[in-house]
Amino acid sequence: MSDLLVQGALRLKRAGVEEWRGDCEVLLAWCLGWERWRLLSRSEEVVEGECRRRFLAALERRCAGEPVSRIVGSREFWSLDFEVDGSVLVPRPETELLVEQALEVGGRLEPSALILDLGTGSGAVAVALARELPCVQIVATDISLAALAVARRNARRLGVADRIAFVAGSWLSPFANAAGFRLIVSNPPYIPSGEIDRLDREVREWDPRHALDGGGDGLDPLRHIAGELPRIAGPDAWFMCEIGEGQGDGALAVISGVEGVLEADVVNDLAGRDRVLKVRLAGLRSR
Repeated sequence: MSDLLVQGALRLKRAGVEEWRGDCEVLLAWCLGWERWRLLSRSEEVVEGECRRRFLAALERRCAGEPVSRIVGSREFWSLDFEVDGSVLVPRPETELLVEQALEVGGRLEPSALILDLGTGSGAVAVALARELPCVQIVATDISLAALAVARRNARRLGVADRIAFVAGSWLSPFANAAGFRLIVSNPPYIPSGEIDRLDREVREWDPRHALDGGGDGLDPLRHIAGELPRIAGPDAWFMCEIGEGQGDGALAVISGVEGVLEADVVNDLAGRDRVLKVRLAGLRSR
């Protein structure tokens, strides 16, 4: 097995794969059905037959630019393993800041509070919040039925399906009447349309375009959501969404025109980049 790992890693390195050693280990562990750490303790085992053929095929796919998460069908987020396929955006580490900010508010909510996750995709944010806040109920929406199917499977496998209601629809369209959500979160598309073709190959070729494209300046989904917030926010509610680098001022300008905004701020990530728009709302019953 050690020889196979060395050969595979060198093959990925020659193909220009940045994380060539780690990717090789992940792919071999996946083919064997093992946790990655087991490769170190059982390096002398021989890999033959179908498992070897599967590994070599996976290497070919990785050399061709297909992301590891797409090959193995999963990605870690918030120390949880999420199923992903071509219908959903692969969860990324930067979105964990959105979860952290949401938990600061969510931890103070009463048990009967409702949380809304708009554009849930794989369900990563909704599931992470449900795992950390065992008393709250969450509603998660997505326009894609295929994405909702993935999210439901993730919720079931990670033990929170009984506390997340998955609803099909575009943004806030499923809620015809006031809903009283105390915390509303979203990781909407925020890449400006003209920049998508300049994204890293693994993103532009493998992530669904509808989950990336935020319109001319990347803020079209935020504008759509913001206009509906006064209708569905409960008393003393919060809205938080992920934004892109350099979008902080634009996002604040969008939210400044929303009725009932009490305060709004942009939270930067560890690299100092705009990452989360955080808004406190008066809510319908407080006005």
